[in-house]
Amino acid sequence: MLLFAVLAVLQVPVGSWCNHRVFTDLSQSVLILDEDTVSTAPGSGGTVLCSTEDLFWKECSAGSPQRIVSLRNGEIFSREYFSGPYRGGTGILVSVPEEILLLDLNGTVQRSLYTGEYPGSLCSNGKYIWYVSSRDAVLKRVTVVTEETEIVALPFIPATVEYRNGHLLLGRTGGGYSVTDLNGNQILNIPTGFNGHFSSSNTITFLRSSLQEGCEILLWETVSIDVKTGRETVTVSENSAPVTCVDLPVDNPEAHFDVPYMHQKWDTPDWFNGNWSCGPTSCMMAVQYYNRLTPDSIWCSSPTGHWSQWGNYLPTEYTFLGHIYDILGKSPGGVWVPGSHGFICRNIGSAIWAEMTSWMTQHGLTSYQLGTTWSACTSELDNSWVVVASTTS
Repeated sequence: MLLFAVLAVLQVPVGSWCNHRVFTDLSQSVLILDEDTVSTAPGSGGTVLCSTEDLFWKECSAGSPQRIVSLRNGEIFSREYFSGPYRGGTGILVSVPEEILLLDLNGTVQRSLYTGEYPGSLCSNGKYIWYVSSRDAVLKRVTVVTEETEIVALPFIPATVEYRNGHLLLGRTGGGYSVTDLNGNQILNIPTGFNGHFSSSNTITFLRSSLQEGCEILLWETVSIDVKTGRETVTVSENSAPVTCVDLPVDNPEAHFDVPYMHQKWDTPDWFNGNWSCGPTSCMMAVQYYNRLTPDSIWCSSPTGHWSQWGNYLPTEYTFLGHIYDILGKSPGGVWVPGSHGFICRNIGSAIWAEMTSWMTQHGLTSYQLGTTWSACTSELDNSWVVVASTTS
């Protein structure tokens, strides 16, 4: 069963501010306060900080430095690249390569802490700063006074972290969330969902989707869960809608995968010709089905301007789980690039199956070359495993 659905107008909750509801949509390129649109800049709905004093968000407009915007004061901070804004005790946290910056609510840098890496998600209670190390695939905790760093032991690989009222909300790379104490001990398990956040001191809100009646109706649910009791309050979105399906000769109606889509040419940097990158792009889609890499967003101008979350990993050097992807591979025009394209395509310019499986294994997946029989392919799909395939039609 193939599923085609576009719900760009779906309202995705990202927080609340002074009794106002704050939303974005699936593109994260709009920020809505109740019924009023406050920003339509790329990235404006991606990282939103709702404090008691103000509302802050990030904007990533093409051709301009990224910036933090305050609802009350306008632009308060800008850099070419950064992650944030995040809740930082009484101030704001942002991360830049090798540093965490502590800002006041006016965007002035009060202090910097050296990390030696580029955290993708962080938070603080004033005494500690927690951040997700995408380089080492662990949660780290920094004591603000001494700047000592330690690893918080977890039974899973974290993707995001948020602090509120003595609890950590940890997004898991395998999906869902864990609520833990400050030492990483699980208090509450949330099996599925995305865009999770603390909507109050003891309430977590997230979005959940499900197919009803096979492939007839797609339900989008806003779920609020009480941290203390685990009780859920569910609201079905008005944007839940019938979806269009195409029947294929398969027996399992649940063989539907929400694999993040990437285009090898249009979702990679403008300077890079991705015509030879079908293999690396397919591998990236498979890896991101399990949320392995944190977004490294870039602006792509073709075919129309849009934001790409993972395209920069294809032709650009990066480090993940101790592996440095600096091997050069050939691309059109005799241009040699590192990143996933370089590792997978090497000196022949096209994907090497052995390197595809090695690359996915290094990103935390169990990967092997399956062969080309129909039964082998369908058995993998029946087990809800993603299959990367090279086809002629």
